[in-house]
Amino acid sequence: MRVNIFTKIQLASNEIFAKGKLKRPSFVSFRGSGFILFSLFLAIILLALNFSCRRHQPEETFSLSLDTLLDKIKGGWVGQLIGCAFAAPYEHKFQSSLIPETEPFNWSPRYLSSLFEKSPEIFDDLFVDLLFLDTLNKKGLNIQPKELARALSRAQFALEHGLQMARHNILIGLKPPRSGHWLHNPHADDNDFQKTADFIGLISPGLMEPTIKFGRRWGEIIASGDGLYGGIYIACLYSLAFIHERPETLVEEALKILPAKASFTRTISEVLENYRRFPENWQQTWQIIEKKWGEDIGCPEGVFKPLNCDAKINAAWITIGLLYGRGDFARTITITTRCGDDTDSNAAASGGIVGTLLGFKRIPAEWLQGLKEVEKFSPRGLDISFEEAPSISLKLALENIKKNGGQINGEKISFPLKKNIPPLPLEINFLDHFPRERRELNLRLSEITSETTIEFEGTGFAINGRIIKRVPEDHTYRVAMVIDGRLAGASILPAHPFLQNPTPFFHYKLRPGKHRLFLQIGEPSPKADIELKEIIIYDKKPAK
Repeated sequence: MRVNIFTKIQLASNEIFAKGKLKRPSFVSFRGSGFILFSLFLAIILLALNFSCRRHQPEETFSLSLDTLLDKIKGGWVGQLIGCAFAAPYEHKFQSSLIPETEPFNWSPRYLSSLFEKSPEIFDDLFVDLLFLDTLNKKGLNIQPKELARALSRAQFALEHGLQMARHNILIGLKPPRSGHWLHNPHADDNDFQKTADFIGLISPGLMEPTIKFGRRWGEIIASGDGLYGGIYIACLYSLAFIHERPETLVEEALKILPAKASFTRTISEVLENYRRFPENWQQTWQIIEKKWGEDIGCPEGVFKPLNCDAKINAAWITIGLLYGRGDFARTITITTRCGDDTDSNAAASGGIVGTLLGFKRIPAEWLQGLKEVEKFSPRGLDISFEEAPSISLKLALENIKKNGGQINGEKISFPLKKNIPPLPLEINFLDHFPRERRELNLRLSEITSETTIEFEGTGFAINGRIIKRVPEDHTYRVAMVIDGRLAGASILPAHPFLQNPTPFFHYKLRPGKHRLFLQIGEPSPKADIELKEIIIYDKKPAK
């Protein structure tokens, strides 16, 4: 006869009381409701014990050899170099549009080295990767964000958009996370963090928790909201490429740590969904994503224009390349490049990720021609070269593995795989701020005309402009920004190209309605003028 769990509990309890081991409580009756409550109580205890045992079962571990780890790390760095060089000629030349098949792509044995000789600044995104890696190598994994921020502020090469805005913010005293927050950085939703986050995944092989932790702490120097998610997503793709073989799995797993309601997550999820609907037609997926998600609302240079530096759309093109490339190096970077927009940054990421997936030894030989000539290159002001990056990354990766419960036994490396990691909290940039108007200003502040007034209606604004040197030496202006009769702040505008403020004037979260903006130079000088090109105006409702 089959005996259920409650009958077993009752028989065992009766036996204990019958042998006098326990005194039967007066309130316990094994008949009727009393027995049912007692049985349920014991059953809950048993279930809790069973659940506790499951939780304390040994974690799943992953093992690989030291040689394989280094090979994958080197594949990641080399893949970035190749992808960046391959796609550099098309950077932002095909804005919000596909590069047609009639446009030929070129690659030759001397292509990589000749590009470095002529235009090394093309690789500026990778320079930031090296900058952060070099700083980590000197300071260790416990480095504080302010130390990386300081290193970024002192970089001796040009930066753009969110990176340049972050540098400017740091130099005027705004520390992370304020330096990357959208209220202080209009480029917070741009793809600046995701195109410099590769190193995080390369020093965190298969270690998702450290990847996310580092991504949050270090990414807030540059970005917030979707811009932050973009960097963490890319770093996770790299990390997962050490332990998985299929690009589709990388995307599936990386999506799990992003907040489901974020527009970034929804965009990438729809890329994956449409890849499964149209597995042989990446152009169809591109059309669907561009139509729904292709409008940039944050970057002042891109609002109401084809230029798109938005994190989610450029991450979508990286993802399309990875999914439809299916692990083939050439196909991956080719598809990513043909998606257009920020081609060099995007192809550097997809090339780096697939390079990590394959490992250096499996990257086809025709792509490695000219590599030796550029590996020894060190960006100005840095004590690190591309040749040294893999070995330094390996050193940091091994340290990271040990800190997170892994073991290194000779040539064998093993580490636990953390599962059920909770998703990141939701953060939305430009909440209730919708671009309403882009208006030409064509104004100039100078020694002669040191003040101006601009009227607008909305909840926020951003002004595109620049400081124009009239003499060789550098000059810095302080410009008072008064909104509706109240001092809202002062913009500091250095003339030095490495220090310039990419968006000189902006302010958000104003009360809805009409506003009067008054700008005045503190100390007019004949050394420089300030050009005000156009104003982007935000409101609580989207433009019709």
